[in-house]
Amino acid sequence: MRIYVNAGHDIETASQMISTIESSDAIVGVSMTVSGLQPTAKSPPVKWEGVSFINNIEYSNDSMRVRRAHRIGCGKFYPGAICAK
Repeated sequence: MRIYVNAGHDIETASQMISTIESSDAIVGVSMTVSGLQPTAKSPPVKWEGVSFINNIEYSNDSMRVRRAHRIGCGKFYPGAICAK
């Protein structure tokens, strides 16, 4: 890529980087593609009435454990909690 830039070309986008790599015969048997970020559905924030200090929730199949910080202390265990994943 340094040789390509020194020859007066620009590498500012992923497409230009692919063109740069393909212009050289240095990489044999490699294929490349440009892809974008996959859109994710944003869920609205959940307000748990009366709770303001929980920063970590660990789910299992039929329970959950809540803590103020990740893996610090025992936390509070809620058996039989309905957890949608």
